[in-house]
Amino acid sequence: MSRYLSLDDSIIGEIDTPKGFNIYISQIRELTSGRFYCIFDNAEYIPWLFDIIENYIESTGDKDTRFIIINPNKIPETIFQQTVVTFTVNPFSFKEFVEIQWKTIELMALKNNPSIINNFTPLVDEYVRMGGYPDVVFAGNEEREQILQKIFQDIKYSLLSNIKTRDHAIFLSFLQVLANQTGELLKIDRLSQITDIPRRTIERFLEILENEWVIFIVFPFVKNKEKETSVHKKFYFSDLGYLRTLLGPYAFQGADRQHIYENFVFLELYRNLVPAHTIYFYRKKSQAEITFILENNTTQQLTPIDVIERSTEAIPQAFTSFDSDYWNSVNRYVVFNINKLTDKELGTKKVYILPHIAV
Repeated sequence: MSRYLSLDDSIIGEIDTPKGFNIYISQIRELTSGRFYCIFDNAEYIPWLFDIIENYIESTGDKDTRFIIINPNKIPETIFQQTVVTFTVNPFSFKEFVEIQWKTIELMALKNNPSIINNFTPLVDEYVRMGGYPDVVFAGNEEREQILQKIFQDIKYSLLSNIKTRDHAIFLSFLQVLANQTGELLKIDRLSQITDIPRRTIERFLEILENEWVIFIVFPFVKNKEKETSVHKKFYFSDLGYLRTLLGPYAFQGADRQHIYENFVFLELYRNLVPAHTIYFYRKKSQAEITFILENNTTQQLTPIDVIERSTEAIPQAFTSFDSDYWNSVNRYVVFNINKLTDKELGTKKVYILPHIAV
């Protein structure tokens, strides 16, 4: 027998104490004998779940119940491995999102018939605006905003459990400011000035967001500290729906679109190529910048990638500068733009101009 519990509904109030949890599971166990599976979904919202389960196992000695935990944020080292199984259901990648629409994107087909690129562009816009959470993807247009708000509300609840009560308000205001800095250099002193939050507190907030998989930190690619930026990092959100919730729908119509598309490409690179590759960003002290540097962790070969929000076939000037310093390590160059698809050359290296949909 099995029992499915979604932890974003009213069941939470019944099981949020050891006594309540024990009573709830015991009542269900009375209905069956032998092996029993209890499946907890949306566990990322409930930071205390493992403690409650551990207490139940130790206090009851129940060896027949198996707990299956979906999407936990953290897995304790002391977990009862024979009793508790965990796995993660990740947001849909863009490729998976396209396949759900009963479509496929083949690069060769795009080259043979470039006119079809524009047919897929609305799918990019839809994905960038709403993210890849399955509940959001499968919902109707009118429901998506409400579902996103609910998901992010639950995530904020989980985040706040790691923060002292007196800091809750400043954390939420910090999160709003941080969303507007997506893709920018992460200058903590400047954030401290903007928010009037101490530097140490901001560092703690960032650590929590990274540990809870809300943001990814990206380090600079640095070989020459005299010429290249080495102090600051960047960050991107782990789902584009978070940006939608924090920035609102109108942010996708202004200057922020550039960084939102950077976030989109970063997530696709991360899902498809990490851990075999490491993703950096590149910025010279002269302000020349390349959105991402992809390094193969086996061969150390580099693929510089620039993300452009508009349509373009131009080779970025920063590629020329980078090639003069690292030509022996570069495998190829890539530019992601709205709808142009072509190949060019930079010295002896290929430059692939690709539409966003090809990521």
